[in-house]
Amino acid sequence: MVEVDRQRSTASSGKGRYSEASSQLKRLVDARLEGADPKPVNTKLKALKTEKERLASALTEASEDKPLLHPNLAAIYRAQSKLLRQPSAILTTAVRLSRPCAA
Repeated sequence: MVEVDRQRSTASSGKGRYSEASSQLKRLVDARLEGADPKPVNTKLKALKTEKERLASALTEASEDKPLLHPNLAAIYRAQSKLLRQPSAILTTAVRLSRPCAA
């Protein structure tokens, strides 16, 4: 369960950083259009564009389309189904033994 929580946390923080980078880019473009010094603004713009592209690729790789399942779910299911089958086998044997033999 810890791994699932970590994956969800990473995905949501990645989305937040992506939107933050987008809004910073917008503010820098607006500052540049208003006449801010182009050299530091352009440097920061390039860094933010690179960061935004990296975050976009990371978000597409960690798509949430896949269901987040417990890594040990198959083993848990097998163990529980085995337990469920045991009482029914015992009950079937008891019913069979309680019937009179047809001789």
